[in-house]
Amino acid sequence: MASPRPLGGDTFMEAGREIEKIGSTGRAIAHVEIEIRDEDGKVVPANVNGEICLRGPKITRGYWKDPEKTASAFFGDWFRSGDVGYLDEDGFLFLTDRKKDMIISGGENIASSEVERVIYELPEVREVAVIGLRDGRWGERPVAIVVLTEGARLELPALTEHCRARLASFKVPKGADHSRQPPAQPVWKDSQARAARRTGDRGMTQGPATAKITKLNRVERNAWTKQKIFEAATKVVGKHGYAEASVARITEQAGVAQGTFYNHFENRQELLDQLLPKIGLDMVEFIRARTGTADAARQEIERFAAFFDFIREVPEFLRILNEAEFFAPIGYQKHLDNISVAYVRILRRARLAGGIEDFSDDEFEAIVHMLMGARGYLSRRYSYSAGGVTAVPEHVISAYRKLMTRGLFTASGDQDTP
Repeated sequence: MASPRPLGGDTFMEAGREIEKIGSTGRAIAHVEIEIRDEDGKVVPANVNGEICLRGPKITRGYWKDPEKTASAFFGDWFRSGDVGYLDEDGFLFLTDRKKDMIISGGENIASSEVERVIYELPEVREVAVIGLRDGRWGERPVAIVVLTEGARLELPALTEHCRARLASFKVPKGADHSRQPPAQPVWKDSQARAARRTGDRGMTQGPATAKITKLNRVERNAWTKQKIFEAATKVVGKHGYAEASVARITEQAGVAQGTFYNHFENRQELLDQLLPKIGLDMVEFIRARTGTADAARQEIERFAAFFDFIREVPEFLRILNEAEFFAPIGYQKHLDNISVAYVRILRRARLAGGIEDFSDDEFEAIVHMLMGARGYLSRRYSYSAGGVTAVPEHVISAYRKLMTRGLFTASGDQDTP
C-alpha cells in the first residue's frame, strides 16, 4: 500500500484564492474528508498542527494481509497520512512537515520545517537543516546545521535571539553547527537522512557524514525559490521603489537566474501585483499570532500594537504600500480587499459575541478603512525616520486604547443628528 499524500490529488485550490491562501494545498476534493488529529486520535481545532487524516472511497482500506500494520495506520476509519499540517477556519489545508521529521522535545512537537523557515530569514544563512538529537532530559533537542553564505559570520546567540522573537521557546535550537562548504546537494529533506542524524552522535553534527542526502522535491524547491523571489522583491522595492525594481535587480538579490524568474512569473508586473497582497497576508498571520483571546476591545488594541511590531520586522512595507496605488494598482486593490474582508469578519464575530453593538456591515467596512488609514498615518508620523523604523511611543497605544474603549466625545442629545 502506498501512503496517499494530500499533495497527490486529495485537495484542490479554488480559482482566485491562490494569493489569499498562499501556502495552502486547498480544500478536500469531492468524496474525500480531511481532519487533523493529535497523537490520541482526537480532532484538534482550526489552525492547530496535527496529523493529517483522510477518509473516503478513494482512500486505501489497509495493508494487504497485514492487519497489525493496518491497525496502526488508522484512527477508526480515518487513514493516518504521516503528514503534519493544519486546517484553517475555512477548511484550507496547510502542510507543515512529515511526521517522521517531527522533533519531540519534552513532550512538545517541533516541526523542523517551521524552525528552518525562520532561520532562512537571516541573510547570513545559505542553507539550514534542523534535526533532533537525543537528550537525556528532554528526549530530543532541536539543533540547527547551518551553511553560511560566503564571508558571513553567525554566532549561536544571534541565531537563538532571532528564533526566540519568532518561535515558542521550546522550538528554539539548543545548538548550531556551522559550515562554509555547501553540501553536495541542497539541504536534507529526506526522512531517512533525518532519522540517520537523530542518533545523538556528536560526530553527526560536524557535517554531512555518510547519511543519504537527497534534493528537495520539485514542489518544495519551487515554493522555496518563489519565496526567495518575493523576499528579494520586498528588499529591492523597499530600497529603490517600484520604478527601479528591475528583474535583474530582483534576481540578483534572490540569487537566482533571470530564466528562473520567468518560471514563476509571466513578467515583472505580475510579481509586483502579487507582492503587496503577499506581504499583507503575511501581516495578517503575524498579527493573528500575537492576538490573544481576551475581550473584543483588548484584541483590537493587541492588533494595533502588533501592526507596529510588523513594520519593524518588514520596514519596506510602507513604501511598498504607498507606491503600489500607482505602480501596482491591481495588487493595491487586492491588498485592500483582502485586509477589509478579514477585518470585517473579525468585527462581525465581535458583534455576534456581544462586544460590539449597533453597527451594520456597511458601517463595519467604513470603520475598517478608518482604522487602516490611521495605521498608515501613525506609522509615518511616529515609526519611520531617517534612521529606520522605531517602536511606536506608548502614548500612541494609550490614545488608541482610550478611543476604542471610551470613544472620543461625551454623548449629548441625538448622536445620529449632524
